[in-house]
Order: sequence, then C-alpha cells, then structure tokens
Amino acid sequence: MKRLELFNNPPYMRAWAEIYGEKIFAKARTGEAVVIIPITEDGKVLLIEEYRESEEKTLLKSIGGFLREASLEEACWKMMKAEAGIEGGVLTVQYTKMIGFDILQIPIAGVVVTGWKITGGGDGKVIEMTLDEAAEKVKNHNIGDEAAASLISHLFIKQKLEGAIF
Repeated sequence: MKRLELFNNPPYMRAWAEIYGEKIFAKARTGEAVVIIPITEDGKVLLIEEYRESEEKTLLKSIGGFLREASLEEACWKMMKAEAGIEGGVLTVQYTKMIGFDILQIPIAGVVVTGWKITGGGDGKVIEMTLDEAAEKVKNHNIGDEAAASLISHLFIKQKLEGAIF
C-alpha cells in the first residue's frame, strides 16, 4: 500500500495510530522535516541532551522537527531559538533524503549552521563535542533519533574523506 493510500484509508490509519501512538502518527503525517546541527568555529557540534523515560536513559538529539507551514529557513530559525537558544548564522543544507521505517518515509533535510550565537532561552541542555565524539555516540547508540545519527555520520565521513565539513 502506497503512503498516499495509507493516509486515505481510515481503518488502516486507526490501526497504525493504535500501534504507534496517535501523537507520533499525527506528526508523521505533517510532511517534510529538518535536522539541524550547529557547528562551532573550531568544528565542534552542538547536540541537545534529553532524558527518555521510555528508555530510562539520557540520550542526545539534534535540533529539528517538522516544517508544518513554514519554509525550511523559517523552521530552522524557529527551532534553533526554541530548542537551544541559538540565533543567527549561515544555514547550509548538507543533503536531503527519505528517512523513516516501513511505509512511513518522510523527506528530511540535513542542515548545518555556522556563525551563530547562543542568546539563551532554549528548552534543552546544549552539549558541545567534537565530531569524533559525536560519531562515537552514534556508534554506541547514544543518539536518540535516526535523523541526527544520519547527519552526524554524513559529516564525520565527509570530514575524514575531504578533510573538512564544507
């Protein structure tokens, strides 16, 4: 069953929502998403620390979410301010790809931001680490979302092959 058919099939949608939770399902239907990794002038990455009750441990995640009605740029600025208290900088799209599981695949943009500053007011605890350290967190399953793990892996490989992220 194609994704469009899934969303137009109420019994199937209800079953999906019962299995995966209405909140997750509702978010997944909103469309395009973005994952954002701020990078410091010396090449360190910023991630957000959060405690996951369902897994009973603290994990790292990226800034990001679903675009809703905003443009990619507008969504990035809003999410960076809300989640990490970050403003300004230059956005660079590193890749776009489909991400998800089973029939629930959504388009996502991997974005890095440079030249920013922390002005405060963000909801999350910001953690700074080298790209090597972040890649080790991915390897040890300490990154809480697939999109963040994917972007960190992409940046790590790019750095190793090309000697730089950009």
